[in-house]
Formats: sequence, C-alpha cells, structure tokens
Amino acid sequence: MCSAGLLFWFSSLDHLGQGFTGPITAMMPGSVGSLWSVFYYKEVRPGRSHYYLVASIAIVLSGALALGLSK
Repeated sequence: MCSAGLLFWFSSLDHLGQGFTGPITAMMPGSVGSLWSVFYYKEVRPGRSHYYLVASIAIVLSGALALGLSK
C-alpha cells in the first residue's frame, strides 16, 4: 500500500506540480487513517463524532478536488 501511494504521489507531482500536490498529500493521509479507524478498528463510536468526521472528510475532499481541478 505504501508503494502504491508513493507511485500515485509521483504521478500527481508530475501532472500537477509541487504547489498543488503538497497540500493534497498533506490532507489526504489523515482522512484515510480516519476511515481505517472507523471501519476496521472501530475506534470511533456512532453519534456526534461520526457527523464531525464526515464533515471534516467532506471538507478535505472538496479542498483536494478543488486544488486538483484548478490546474
């Protein structure tokens, strides 16, 4: 999984450039780790924390998508 992530990072660096790739690679690993903790490790209990997590992941994804499409 690490080598696939590194391969995608190099590909995005080639297509988008460092100014766009840097913020995206800084935001996305936290979202992926949060999803692992919800679905695999079951660390986040249902309730208000799920709403906060969904809202934060939606903000991160929309920011990454906006950065990617602005190029």
